[in-house]
Amino acid sequence: MKKFITLFVCLFGLFLVACGSGDEYRFTVGVIQMMDHPSLNEIREAFLDEMAVLGFDDVDFDVRIGPGADMTALTSIAQVFVGNEVDLIMSITTPATQAAANSTSDIPIVFGAVSDPVAAGLVASLDSPDRNITGTSDNLPVELVFDLAR
Repeated sequence: MKKFITLFVCLFGLFLVACGSGDEYRFTVGVIQMMDHPSLNEIREAFLDEMAVLGFDDVDFDVRIGPGADMTALTSIAQVFVGNEVDLIMSITTPATQAAANSTSDIPIVFGAVSDPVAAGLVASLDSPDRNITGTSDNLPVELVFDLAR
């Protein structure tokens, strides 16, 4: 979990530096989460907490939690973010990320809790994302786990 949060924060930090953050502009991150669930909430809260610890005071977070895997509702949330011209979308779960990806090709998207980004059609390769999307997969290397157990 620590690696997951660190990656998010590092990517967002790079985004802020690249955009030349200043006192005159407040960045907005749209956070779209598929549903209210303890493990998904933990990902969201850890990200928000770590951002605060690192001193990102010039960031506004617009957190929206969907009703589940209802793609219409998730797409509506993503389209609100696009219409509001957020600077970054953080998406939690595959359906939320797909909704965001289908809504914009310009706004950077950082995802979490996506088991197979390639199979979901989000990126062509895990080694080199080919669009405005990056993030971490929650897919466990089962064979490696069994090898370690042996």
